[in-house]
Amino acid sequence: MISGANFAPAKPGDVLTLYATGFGLTTPAFEAGQLPDTIAPTVQKVRVTVGGIELGDADVLYAGVTPGLAGVYQVNLRLPAETPDGEQTVVVRVGNFTSPPGAYVTVKR
Repeated sequence: MISGANFAPAKPGDVLTLYATGFGLTTPAFEAGQLPDTIAPTVQKVRVTVGGIELGDADVLYAGVTPGLAGVYQVNLRLPAETPDGEQTVVVRVGNFTSPPGAYVTVKR
């Protein structure tokens, strides 16, 4: 929660964008500190779990650099139809690395 900010819950089928760091190499590659001028997907597969449901490849729409932001990656995902209502934990895995605990998305049909 952020004081004074209003958020609407997500619905199954909505497309969400998550931002992160540390996803590793991309194709094409960018030098450290270089501003990417185009999208570039990660070399390693990015897996996402929402509410204990691992998203299929068709629901992870993009995982790679964020154009114009050095060192920032994004994951565009679609919430699956079976995502239950409530505060659902979000976990992102890249290779052997897992996102820290505490991330969630509120879902309401």
